[in-house]
Amino acid sequence: MNIHVHFTANRVGKYELACAELCGMNHYKMKSFMLVLPENEFSELAAMPQDKFQARTAELMAKYQLPTY
Repeated sequence: MNIHVHFTANRVGKYELACAELCGMNHYKMKSFMLVLPENEFSELAAMPQDKFQARTAELMAKYQLPTY
């Protein structure tokens, strides 16, 4: 099932996305993350060859922490 997410980023950072549809027994475990990058880091990542992309993405996910509210 595809569920569309609408998100307006107003700050750089890592954001948690939770499943919004009651979908089964493991619904509470279904989450993902959205990484909002500064323009220079995004451009660098987008230009990277595939073999280096995953490693750099993992580094960036570790660099940016979830916000505390």
